[in-house]
Parts: sequence; C-alpha cells; structure tokens
Amino acid sequence: MKDLNPFTSVLVEYNKYFLFNKLQVLNSIYKNVEYEMVRQKYRLADVYHLNSENYDIQIEKIMRDGLVFLPIRRVKKYNGFAHKHEYTDKLDQNSMIYGVVAQDLDIAQLFKELHTNDKKTVDHTKIGEFLGYPECCSNKFEEYFSKSYDPIWEISKATEGSYEKDGKLIVPHYDPFLLQHIRYLGGSRIISWFPCNFLCENSIERSQNWFKVFKEISEESALFVKELLNVKNQVWDLYNSQIIGVIPGYLKFVAASYYNPQKKIVVFDKEE
Repeated sequence: MKDLNPFTSVLVEYNKYFLFNKLQVLNSIYKNVEYEMVRQKYRLADVYHLNSENYDIQIEKIMRDGLVFLPIRRVKKYNGFAHKHEYTDKLDQNSMIYGVVAQDLDIAQLFKELHTNDKKTVDHTKIGEFLGYPECCSNKFEEYFSKSYDPIWEISKATEGSYEKDGKLIVPHYDPFLLQHIRYLGGSRIISWFPCNFLCENSIERSQNWFKVFKEISEESALFVKELLNVKNQVWDLYNSQIIGVIPGYLKFVAASYYNPQKKIVVFDKEE
C-alpha cells in the first residue's frame, strides 16, 4: 500500500466511549482556533476551506470579521487528517474550495501566488511567514519535506536527547504543546505547524498564544488536548503508508501517511 486516501480509525480503551464525543468536536473547534489567530492578528493568513453545505455562512462571517478570502483550488473532500489534496474540476457535495483567509487582499493575493506560480519548488519559508510560523521551523521544514511530508521521525531525531533503542526512537525531552503525532485525530494539537524540533524555544513561546485562543473558544477542548499530549509513553509507528498510534489508557488509532518500506517507531516518554 503506497498511496492511501486520507483516513483515520480510532479504538478507545474499554469503558471510555465518551472519548468519541470529545474527539468528534475537536476538528471544527481547531479550525476556529486557526481562523481566530488571523482575526486576532497573531498571524497574517491561514489556509481555509469553503464547504458547499454552508459557504454562505462562512463568507458572511469572513466579511463581518473584516477579513478577505481568495480561492486557490477545488479539492475533493476527505475524512480524517490529510497530508495532501486531491484536485478536482467539480464543485459539488463531494468537493470543497481550498483557499486563503487573510487580514487584507494584498496578503491574500501574495499567499495565493505562492501556491499557484510556475516555480518547481514551493517557498515554504515565505508561506510560513504568512502563517505566523517561526522562521527556524519554516526553514527546517524545507529539509524535512524533501524526505517526508509527515516528518515526525525527522523532528524527533532533531530533538536534543533523543536516542535509538531496540529499533525505536525514544524522545525523553519535549514540550507537549509542540507535539504533532496525534493530529490525525482532528484538532488534537496546540500549534498548527511542524516545529524544527520538539524543544524549539520560538515555537514554545508562540504556543502560549495558540493555547490562550484555544481556551477562549473552548476551554474544555483545549484542556482535553493538553491532557492527551501530556500522556507518557505514547507511540507513533509508521510502516507501509499506515500510522499506528497509541495513547496509553486512552485510545489507539490507525491513519494514512506516506509510504516507507521500513518501520519507523517513535516513543514519547517524557522524563521529569
């Protein structure tokens, strides 16, 4: 299996069915967090999807908030977390519009041009600047992305103190707010970017604003995500385009990722 369509399947621990309800609302809440970070001027722009079911409501909100939207491409809808878009010419219930919401039209136009120009390579550093990401993380992403579009292994290996043992990469030192290995669950993260490492001081500093806005929108969901990210001995296991994730005492999940012929296993087991 080398090129799977996006999917995520979750199995919660016995007697913890309530987790399904918590996870179900996270995706939409986190999209609001990303949007609100633009409205509150913590960043210049954000990627944004218009859905056929309620695009009129979405457009009205954008206009009333004093922001602008520009479409970039029509894409197919997907379930779970997606690392890439499948493009389409159709605009129906099975598709949506991928675009940019920004503080003004000039910013939106520049962001769109970065996605639609004729360059063979995308300027991730410039895109990261618009999205409010630390420069160190945007620069490092260029290197990571050349190896993988799901670079949990690469970021973990770049994190100080990580080491390999029994075929696994152990990460004993990290800031939970920077973790990205359970984002497949939909909104299960604090920051929206891949940090250059899981101890990046610039990302840690910016994560405080993200968590603040997250709590403003839904304190219950923000604290739930914080709780998940602080669980010890979590596992990210990649093999043949599939991720198996384990949050001990809470749940297991399977998700689509990129093809890798050899196992890559990361264990987040924080030392105090």
